[in-house]
Amino acid sequence: MSGDAAGSVEPPVPKGGFFALIKPGDLRGEILREFYRAGALERDELPERLQFSKSRVKSALGELHRYGLVRSVPIGPERRTGPPDRRSRPVERRGGQPDARRRREELTQPGVELAQLAIETEALERRLRKEPRAPAKLRSLVEMIGHHVRRLILDALLDGGAPFMELLGRVRREMPELAKSTFAEHLKALTEGGMVERVPAAGPGGQDRYRLAPIVPALARVILLSARFRLATTPSSAPWMTGNLIRLVKLLALGGELRAPPGLHGVVRVHVLPLAHLQQGWADVELCLDGGRITLGESAVARPDAIVLAAPPAVCDALLRGAVEGLEIDGNRDLADAALATLAGAVPPPAAP
Repeated sequence: MSGDAAGSVEPPVPKGGFFALIKPGDLRGEILREFYRAGALERDELPERLQFSKSRVKSALGELHRYGLVRSVPIGPERRTGPPDRRSRPVERRGGQPDARRRREELTQPGVELAQLAIETEALERRLRKEPRAPAKLRSLVEMIGHHVRRLILDALLDGGAPFMELLGRVRREMPELAKSTFAEHLKALTEGGMVERVPAAGPGGQDRYRLAPIVPALARVILLSARFRLATTPSSAPWMTGNLIRLVKLLALGGELRAPPGLHGVVRVHVLPLAHLQQGWADVELCLDGGRITLGESAVARPDAIVLAAPPAVCDALLRGAVEGLEIDGNRDLADAALATLAGAVPPPAAP
């Protein structure tokens, strides 16, 4: 667990989930973005910067405090120069103590991570809209990947395209109570939003099939960011498929072959340690290096050449940073380093702002 999310008490989850806060047009998300870009700010500065009333900003800021995303800190002893107006007068007090009556607002670590997710997701949307392969009705990526049913559908399609009823069956393995009508609603939203393609039946009596759209591999980075946030901030309510490593490897492979150094051969097992609050952990992943490629092993080998041990947030961090420091490795370290570096190299870089 990271930063301010550490500890035994988790913040309350907003109605609609944390990702609802960063949907386009939500003032709470605008505040998070402003803090991310500008750093700590005095509360009185926000209405003018965001062009919203003081009452609306105060209400939205109060919610962000309640969800553990923003905190208040006293303005430390400092001496400013300039005309004696309210922003430039000296605020140092006797003994060099902070002035408790004046405070700045700043992001907590979970707030930083959620704001980063919002900004990178929007940048990716803008980039995708400019590409020839982008669907005409590409919708908000936050809406596409933020809902648990939609993530389950995308997750199920990583095993290949399928007709409607077969795909419903795959999703129900993870969510048996899912109604057919609810599934149909979310599948339609993914199709219209450009994440899923509907392939018409080849002939009479055939069935339409659904498959992942070509733009989906570009989502790998924002999916990792969202998984890291959920696992570090609210691990007890994070869904099991959050950041599922087997699915992530398959997603990265959709973007092209996972090329590894040609001289390395062997099997690396990644054992993701379950978090204390999760009833079910991630399955072990067997990465087979051979002939300059990495593939997923079909079954566990008795003695892998290397074993990587790490908690889920650490795996997300390693793949996002492209560095494996902090991961415990037993066995052939060069082999493990090469496998993890190959996966990290396949994660798309941040889209330009």
